[in-house]
Amino acid sequence: MGVFRPSCSTILFLLIVSVSSQIPPIDDLIDDVPPIDDLIDDVIDLPPLINDTANSCTELELNQNHTTAGCTVIQLVMVSGSEGFNIEEECGAPEDMIAAPNVSKAGKQLPHPLVDLRPVPYKISTEGDNWRSEGAVSFWMYRALTNFNMWAPCMVGDNATRLNTAQPVPPGWETLATLSLNETTYDMSYFEIPFATVILHESMLVVLVRGTQTKWEWLQDFTYGFANTSGTPLGGMGGIHEGFTKIALTLFEGLKPILDTHVVRGNASAVSIAGHSLGAGVSTVMSLLMADYIDEALPGPSRIKVDAFLFAPPNAGDADFNKIQAARVNVRSLVFVHDIITQIPCAPEMMTCPAGLKTRASFGLPNTMGPDEDIKSVPYRAQHGQVLLTPRDMPFQPEAWACFASLETSKVAAFLTATHSCAYMCATSAFVNETANECLLNNAKDGDIPAAASFCPGFPELFPC
Repeated sequence: MGVFRPSCSTILFLLIVSVSSQIPPIDDLIDDVPPIDDLIDDVIDLPPLINDTANSCTELELNQNHTTAGCTVIQLVMVSGSEGFNIEEECGAPEDMIAAPNVSKAGKQLPHPLVDLRPVPYKISTEGDNWRSEGAVSFWMYRALTNFNMWAPCMVGDNATRLNTAQPVPPGWETLATLSLNETTYDMSYFEIPFATVILHESMLVVLVRGTQTKWEWLQDFTYGFANTSGTPLGGMGGIHEGFTKIALTLFEGLKPILDTHVVRGNASAVSIAGHSLGAGVSTVMSLLMADYIDEALPGPSRIKVDAFLFAPPNAGDADFNKIQAARVNVRSLVFVHDIITQIPCAPEMMTCPAGLKTRASFGLPNTMGPDEDIKSVPYRAQHGQVLLTPRDMPFQPEAWACFASLETSKVAAFLTATHSCAYMCATSAFVNETANECLLNNAKDGDIPAAASFCPGFPELFPC
């Protein structure tokens, strides 16, 4: 219930470690692609187990200068993984869109602004009263994100004509705008899909940014060379992921008039942005655009800070960019220790791949190397404000959550559902009175299932240990 389906970079690892059962017939997709058997042969030597999921980049050898095997894996995933999206099937049922509680266990109204920690340190402890307060707000944001993520596909194609599903907003909140992207399909037709929404309650304005749901968005995940930001508000702010930057700049054009009306000239005095997975990468960039725009419009003591909630964030930039963002944005990056998606693009460097493959030219695949083909890798760093969630932070079955310290190739789907989605709902639910928390992974030994908890979708049947 209310879960993000494995998407975005999740499919990268799904394909790498279970390649023979996941690849569609690529020859049906593009011309001049290498025979699929050759591609499989190039990656068949991958280890059957990731022994330490907290260091997946090292085990998969992606955090180095480009290699033939590494680039073959990336090419394979970009082509075959892009066929894994069917937007028509992603629309969520209204009954699964559960409103977040508006009061924490401590009796505090939700949501509320975060304590200003700028310049935000690299890591933030999960111990103490501050995290208990911020954890409750994080649950509210993640629940709202989950609902928007389920609703967005309902507005596309046949879904939009046959369904009458109102955008889910928390009780007492109003939708100010839905920010959509005009995306392309492989036959070069265009469609529009909601990617972010802006909601308001009294003096609090919140921007929600969803994760990957389409083939076009999938390719933006892999456009991880640094963007040319000259002539944009991001110029001079360090190296930034090109795909995330493209989406953030597009969405920000629709957001600026809302900020003018409700923040600069209006009554909104608390501003937040929240995103999951690809949405967290885009929110990383967009939060800096928002903070700079508001600071310029409201100089001096009247400035309003921007709180950023990044759930399962992929790395979005280099050390310079992250330092600037931490100084200007009150950022919290929630990372489950065994979520391998948060390690991509790899730090301290992510390999690039040359543009010589015909598939990239004919199929529209991004050139990960960027404009300079002499660049062998791109330097990335993890975001500041990291709240590292561990199995000990789970209010139910912490021993079961520790099972994901390693990854068996036959258990990838279960692994991704739990570590990239349910983990964030479960860990933050410890601070609210919420039973739909996706915490349970296996049946209790005594046969009793806690009444105050729900199963992560697909579990206990998928439990890998």
